[in-house]
Amino acid sequence: MTTKSTPSPVYFLNGSWYCKKKCLNENHETVLIEEGGYTSESEAYIEYGKSLDAFNQRIEMLKATQEQESSFLQHLIRWYHNILIPRSDSSTKVVAGYVLYHFLIPTMPLSLQEKILPKVTIEDLNILLLRCNDFCDTSGAQTYRFLNSFFSDCLLDRYIKDNKMKYVKKYYMNDTQKELVVYSREQLTSLLERVYKSGGEYSSNSCFLEIMLGCCGLRLGEIRGLRADDFDEEQETVRIQRQIVKECEIIFYDDNSVAVKKTGVTVKAPKSFSSNRIIRIPKIIIHLVKERMEAIKSEKERRLKRHLVWTDQWSGYLSLGVGGNIKSEGTINGVLRRACCDVSVPLVSIHDLRHMTASWLLELGMPLEDISAFLGHSNTITTWNTYIHYLQSSNKLRTILDCNIDPIHYTPNERRA
Repeated sequence: MTTKSTPSPVYFLNGSWYCKKKCLNENHETVLIEEGGYTSESEAYIEYGKSLDAFNQRIEMLKATQEQESSFLQHLIRWYHNILIPRSDSSTKVVAGYVLYHFLIPTMPLSLQEKILPKVTIEDLNILLLRCNDFCDTSGAQTYRFLNSFFSDCLLDRYIKDNKMKYVKKYYMNDTQKELVVYSREQLTSLLERVYKSGGEYSSNSCFLEIMLGCCGLRLGEIRGLRADDFDEEQETVRIQRQIVKECEIIFYDDNSVAVKKTGVTVKAPKSFSSNRIIRIPKIIIHLVKERMEAIKSEKERRLKRHLVWTDQWSGYLSLGVGGNIKSEGTINGVLRRACCDVSVPLVSIHDLRHMTASWLLELGMPLEDISAFLGHSNTITTWNTYIHYLQSSNKLRTILDCNIDPIHYTPNERRA
């Protein structure tokens, strides 16, 4: 078998070295231009390298020019499918897909759809956002976030010279949050006692450990992602380094509609870099982890003796239910809410317990910066925005604003030096 050898771009002819340079003609066709007069082979290769770099830069500029001439709608669709989807989690894909196919496309005038990206004006965007704001309470805010991410990426890729979203009216998520529920010690005790008593013998029926971890400020996905080896008995700590979330497949139809199909669960990195953390936990949690592992072992043996299915896919994980599968969010929150009804306390979810944890820490005078690190927030501003309404509405906590928090820098005063 013979192979074709690639012709060298550099050659010697009539006492001189030559190189073949790639160029684009007026019709944007690739042509080769032979240029000689070089005194050595290395000099010819250097010139060939320079010409190749210039050719590649010209190709990239041509691509950019062609993409800039794409319509606004073509840009949006291309960005969503080629850039946003590959880098996003399931929930972000779903929300962004809904924004694009249910809010933006149906309301976008044809004249705006066909405009090239650099020609889209601030007025165009303000009108578009106003139209999208009519769908529901959050549609305006979600559309604003979608467009802001889109234009930010376009600016980074140099498709535009300025992000016009800086000058567009900003839409915020509906600020009418449900009232933050904070249990008294007596209410919390009665709730936990009820959950413990109703848990049953096996892990598939008990959510006591999950609810206790919720009281430690963990997110539900973080709780479901915990393994036994994440706990350090000697140090009385747990490391949060993963989460388990629902996995969804997004289905796109020819009529520009989008549907979501749940496909199971998947292991992901924590929500943000700051969410990968080690926190101290009460001794009882370590004891509960040991009990849970024993319960899982007993449940597995019992099912195998009865020739029932048990999956080893999640071996080592703690939040296991029927057949060794990860417990669903609905199962855990369902147990919690039934217990709330049984003891006549306000209904809450695991995420509400996380909010309660932050509130209890505030009552103890813990600096906001430390609470933010404990909860795994990306920054203290997130913590501030989440709990400021609680601080402002509580006479007991109002002095915390003066004693522990610097409202300008969001850090304790004593740490600013």
